[in-house]
Amino acid sequence: MAQGGTIPPKAIKAFFKQSFQTDLAGVSKAAYDEMGVTEVEVEAAVKLYEDEEDVAKSVKRLRDLYMNFAGEEDEKPLEGLEEFDLAKAMEVADCYMDSFIETMASIVASVKSQGQDVSDPAVNQSVMMAFQKMASDKADEKIMKTFGISTELFQAGLQKHQESKEMGMLMQQKQMMQQQAFMQMGLKL
Repeated sequence: MAQGGTIPPKAIKAFFKQSFQTDLAGVSKAAYDEMGVTEVEVEAAVKLYEDEEDVAKSVKRLRDLYMNFAGEEDEKPLEGLEEFDLAKAMEVADCYMDSFIETMASIVASVKSQGQDVSDPAVNQSVMMAFQKMASDKADEKIMKTFGISTELFQAGLQKHQESKEMGMLMQQKQMMQQQAFMQMGLKL
């Protein structure tokens, strides 16, 4: 690349695809190790339970996420993406991230109402697992209800504005707020 030149879109897409695949492999291995299962066992379970709504949703979400990073160049643009400007992306991302705190607060309140202590490592882990299972679905529902925006459009909008300094600052701020809120709820991160 010449000085002052631009990186070709195919090279950027290839980078994101490789990065996504590497990150997914690392996260998958850690999850398999933590749960004491193998990749083959997980694949068999996905096939066995693929008709279950939760499993189908999770598989679709992962496929959609992968396609956002590694989709084909000749795909037709997602309807509504052109109107998804930075201000709209930031507004939706703000709502999406806030829903994570709301979801965790609901889970913690439920656990505490049962007399459990979230500072107990086993309870903390249980809360985190429940959060991982529920958080994205609740956030997806909230942006659909609030803005009428699909998860696919939201993810594509985030990708469209991923280089924005303002978006980066918002996401960083929201992640810090989320961590602080979780710690104030008594959770160990």
